[in-house]
Amino acid sequence: MHVLALLVALALAGAPRIPAPPQDAGASPPSTAGPLAPFARMVRGEWRMTAASGTGQFDRWTWGPGRHSIRNRTFGFGADDTPWGSLDVYYRHPGRGDVRALHLHPDIPGIGRGVGEGTMSFEGERAEATYELFQPGAPVRPRALTMRWTFDGPDRLREELLESTGPVAPSPLAEWLYVRHDELTPPPAHSAPDATPPSRHLAAFAPLLGTTRAVRGTWAGSPERPLDVRATFEWLPLVEVVLARVEAPAGPGESTPLLDAYLYHHPTADELRCLALSADGGVHAGTATVLAGGAVRLELESYASDAAPVRYAVRLDLDGNGPARFRVGSLRDGARELLLDARAEGSPR
Repeated sequence: MHVLALLVALALAGAPRIPAPPQDAGASPPSTAGPLAPFARMVRGEWRMTAASGTGQFDRWTWGPGRHSIRNRTFGFGADDTPWGSLDVYYRHPGRGDVRALHLHPDIPGIGRGVGEGTMSFEGERAEATYELFQPGAPVRPRALTMRWTFDGPDRLREELLESTGPVAPSPLAEWLYVRHDELTPPPAHSAPDATPPSRHLAAFAPLLGTTRAVRGTWAGSPERPLDVRATFEWLPLVEVVLARVEAPAGPGESTPLLDAYLYHHPTADELRCLALSADGGVHAGTATVLAGGAVRLELESYASDAAPVRYAVRLDLDGNGPARFRVGSLRDGARELLLDARAEGSPR
């Protein structure tokens, strides 16, 4: 249960800025503006690629809460019918003012799982991402990679992958052609949540997967403004990521997405990391530590604008087998201020 509280606390650490649900739940979705606007062309249908080696895959793009982030999930098989999949998340970082990229790929024999971190920018019909790729079995860590996109009309995309190994220009590694299709391919069986159980790094999260948790609590100093949201937990087995979604009720059968939180193990830093992206454009990132006695402490930095980040500390305590209690506080100049005191109860979806 402490893992449940950890994820919910992460998702709600920026909750003082939770937007009110829209008055009209059936209103049109928000328009996309700013640095993420060029990604809008990626969302319709799916993008398919078949390599000369016989490998194939399809990519599906989905907006995050408030359209301040977007993710791409890749499914496919290798030439020897080996399952393949990856996850890419792009978001504007309020503190840095650029579009950040997080890339995660599955286990590769002799290489291991990979985590890439970098930036991406668009210029007309072209885009370029540069990032560091951390792989435990790579001869050089991190690897310096560049990804380049060139669009040929609305439904064709050429992707080039290059690597820098010294002061010379990046060397080409691979090139692929993607074509958009409006019909969707059924996800392969190996992408099902129960296809691969969590590894030892994330094994404690197994009871959460496929559940929705009701979270109710009180904001410090604002008892008249109770918290009542729900958090849903999804397992992405190919990349070993727990995806937590936090939503607020917005009418019968409707909900307003508030935040997406990604929890994953970094293969070379050997630590559990969290990235949470909220509907107001906030970015919250940090790590978790299990304390003596079983309590959990989460520390993260929260960026809501170009101002200095706010530091949060989350204390998680258990109540037997019942609801977990968690408290979220801000840290300013060494002082701690309680923001939220809440409990979470869960049930299968």
